[in-house]
Amino acid sequence: MAQNGISIFAYFNYRDYLRDYFVHRKSLNRRFSHRAFARKAGYNSSGLYLLLVSGKQNLTRSLIPKFASALELNQRESEYLGHLADFTHGKSAAEKQEAFDRMIGLLPPSIRNIGREQRDYYRSWHNVAVRETLSVLDVGDDFRTLAEFINPPLKVSQVKEAIKLLDSLGLIRKNPAGFWKATDASLASTPELGVVTIRRFQKEMMELGKVALDRFDREERNVSSSTLSLSKQGLERLSLKIDGFLREISELARSDENEDRVYQFNVQLFPLTGRKPA
Repeated sequence: MAQNGISIFAYFNYRDYLRDYFVHRKSLNRRFSHRAFARKAGYNSSGLYLLLVSGKQNLTRSLIPKFASALELNQRESEYLGHLADFTHGKSAAEKQEAFDRMIGLLPPSIRNIGREQRDYYRSWHNVAVRETLSVLDVGDDFRTLAEFINPPLKVSQVKEAIKLLDSLGLIRKNPAGFWKATDASLASTPELGVVTIRRFQKEMMELGKVALDRFDREERNVSSSTLSLSKQGLERLSLKIDGFLREISELARSDENEDRVYQFNVQLFPLTGRKPA
């Protein structure tokens, strides 16, 4: 626990950390204010703190030493704050990945392991495909049938590696008949960690979707697209519809029986233009 009572290592977005820090300090001292923090940090604007929390302004590198001092962070925590700002502000997956890797090196083991589990599981679509395929096939320790069943086919060595990982994470186990089956376990995660790990996984699955257009007949796939013009409010409504539809899809799959094939389901919604000036 940090000296200020809030551990920065529990956060992957510094805005959330600053918000919770202020609430915590206010609960201990009702006279604590943004102005008091500004005086302690050595800057003049009492409104800066709120601008940072709301996302209207970014924490610059020049401000980090001042904030680290006022937040009573030690050297390791101060370094983490700097990388946390880079991660939060990163505009590309590559920038976020670089900052994320530096953050991971500073995390306590208990938190670092959560990130490692996610990265290991989502580092390749093989792991997810193998786990789902175990619901379709009865597989013991002969992995050749499983490797050839997946499309595109995997090497036996890739299946062995996936089985070993899934078993170590508690995501699969052998049933009394000696077959590997998926468990009800899931990986602990945070949305921010997912920005890096899930994005790479999604790109892999999108690439498989592109290839599927030529590899499978129309009777075996359903690929469609639509180009729309939307307002901000329309986008929010459509996003809610998509979220609800995805929940229905998951529920349908959970209630299905006698599965005989594994499918990948992607939904994509992204802008094709800039935003019209107000």
